[in-house]
Amino acid sequence: MSTPLKPTGFWSYSTLDDQHSHGRLSKLRALLAGELQQAIGRSPEVQLFQDAAAILPGMDWEQSIREAIGDASFLIPIITPGYLQSEWCCTELRLFLERERALGRNDLIFPVYYQDISDFESIRAGDVHDPDILPC
Repeated sequence: MSTPLKPTGFWSYSTLDDQHSHGRLSKLRALLAGELQQAIGRSPEVQLFQDAAAILPGMDWEQSIREAIGDASFLIPIITPGYLQSEWCCTELRLFLERERALGRNDLIFPVYYQDISDFESIRAGDVHDPDILPC
């Protein structure tokens, strides 16, 4: 029997997508965290890491990201064309895939396809920063 995982997730998204949607992705993260908390009760506390909310000015951004991924029990990538074109979004997904394998799991990534990305699997495949992450 495996050890239960903490309700600690990592919200992987393109900052530009959040800006272009007037913060809708950040609002979606907060809503989802609340829904997860409601589903499990008052404790343990659900934590859904988002860089903009968790990394204070002056903190080492890359180190903070790597630490958060190393502590995360699950990943929620918000898949958009911008996500697929982002070096850091692809890096976050790759890092979590490594963590997932180290945990001996293959069921800890819950992608949200916020926009249709089917062109990136064929016509626009060359636009993907890291083609190895498809299909995610």
